Amino acid sequence: MFLREQNKLVEVLHRLEPLYEEGSKEDVDGAFFRARLKCELIQGNITEKEVIKQFEARFMEGVSGIDTESPNSALEMNKLLDYYNVAYSIGKLLNDSKKLEKERGYFTEHIVPRLVYIFQSVPYSFMTQDVNFLCAELFVNTEPFLNGVGAKEDFLFKMLICRQPITYIHSLMVSKIAILIAQELLEVNPEQLIGACGIEHVEELLARRAEVLSYIGHCGILHDVGKCGIAEVINQQRRKLSREEFDIIKNHPQKGVALLNKDEAFAPYYDVILGHHKYYDGKGGYPAEFDNTKSPIRGVIDLISIADCVDAATDVFGRNYTAGKTFEELLGELIKGAGTRYNPVIVDCIAASSSLQSKLSSLTADGRSKIYYQAYRTIKKLGSNDISGDWGRTLDDIL
Repeated sequence: MFLREQNKLVEVLHRLEPLYEEGSKEDVDGAFFRARLKCELIQGNITEKEVIKQFEARFMEGVSGIDTESPNSALEMNKLLDYYNVAYSIGKLLNDSKKLEKERGYFTEHIVPRLVYIFQSVPYSFMTQDVNFLCAELFVNTEPFLNGVGAKEDFLFKMLICRQPITYIHSLMVSKIAILIAQELLEVNPEQLIGACGIEHVEELLARRAEVLSYIGHCGILHDVGKCGIAEVINQQRRKLSREEFDIIKNHPQKGVALLNKDEAFAPYYDVILGHHKYYDGKGGYPAEFDNTKSPIRGVIDLISIADCVDAATDVFGRNYTAGKTFEELLGELIKGAGTRYNPVIVDCIAASSSLQSKLSSLTADGRSKIYYQAYRTIKKLGSNDISGDWGRTLDDIL
């Protein structure tokens, strides 16, 4: 079967070849170029190293740049696809072969950074949904070449989450809300955060306080990463969602874990991504098949779940189909749902601290405007050749 498919590919290529050579068809997105090299490789006329060398030459020299102001946006999108597909083809060859260590190093050090820079330089307004889809694919395909969890998290943050304004701002808010609550929990009920960073004892939890708070902040940033793969019209939530749209939204926890490609570097976040919409008692919420009550980081899931609800309910800017509540109104709902939907210890922690309530009230009211300003400054950097400043900062800097 595989041999027949290969022969069919070669046959189709030979039929198309005259059209490209005559100039009646233009190879704008490089599809014919890549197919020709693949056929040459299949037929044994060229080695993997020679294929990679030609791919690299096209990537580094063949495309002059993307003119996002051009009236022919489809043509410019094809150029971007050429960059992306050539890099993807190199990565696939390198992943399939274990003998190309030198080429793998060159790809990691030169091709991947340049590709990331190209995508960073594309304005958010240019072919937004198409570029966002490519960014998601780009992470999945280049993740094996990124060294360390820090590099992978920053890549996700800058290339994927930042290109989804509503998800990005919500994630920033959830992160900051969760950190504020966690700071109070560490003072009065630290045992609720047992399991964070693999910690099993309160003494170690308190000794590694900064690490725990950083981890919780990252949980907030990554909890909704699955929404980055959902259609733009749904993700922006400009109106009340239809039943069909809400069914799609409900898949975002599983999509988030799938996007992270089963990478062990992200394993500490999987249960948070899967469980942040589950009720504290495990009887409600989604996905139904995930049992949050058995998770070793149940308290962290509960914390992100509450922070998620606090931001969603008090958001007066990003959710146009609902009227945002004040934090004081929401607190009553948290207290009412304690023990079923919400972790009662965390709710009691909030209810017992007037100082924490004041901070959360301020963050979800006037503080939200500052977060929006910060977020849109970062998004604006997407269309700038200067990616220093806010855009150049790491995720930890922003948190």
